[in-house]
Amino acid sequence: MNETKKVKILFVEDENLLRSLFSDMLGLDTEFQYEISSAANLTDGLKTVESNRPDVVILDLILPLEDGEAAPSQEKGMTFIETVKANPSLKDIPIIVFSNLDDPETKKRAFNLGAESYLVKSESLPQTFLTALKNTLKKSFI
Repeated sequence: MNETKKVKILFVEDENLLRSLFSDMLGLDTEFQYEISSAANLTDGLKTVESNRPDVVILDLILPLEDGEAAPSQEKGMTFIETVKANPSLKDIPIIVFSNLDDPETKKRAFNLGAESYLVKSESLPQTFLTALKNTLKKSFI
């Protein structure tokens, strides 16, 4: 009997419904056992990456730095990627961008900063999301 691999995932996403839906979907997976944590802003997300060392980060690019901040921007999400990848003890944690932004320049920049994968929310069916996540995890666990 194969033992289910345990995986720590951090969702850095401010939409509660989206976090809940994907958490429920991951709970149905039989290949991996997911321990899911979440952060609704980039500051909490970075603190959680540093303290919990997740196996993968799912990142929305347009998020506030702090709760209640009025002007979230993609630039702050890009800075999150840059900060994680610049830290020698965190740089190997894969980041999957999961964003509404669908322009080639944003995608290119995210990859150049170190994102492992880039999914557009409106185009990503749950199975597409799960496939991208599993492909990323399989690279990490080989």
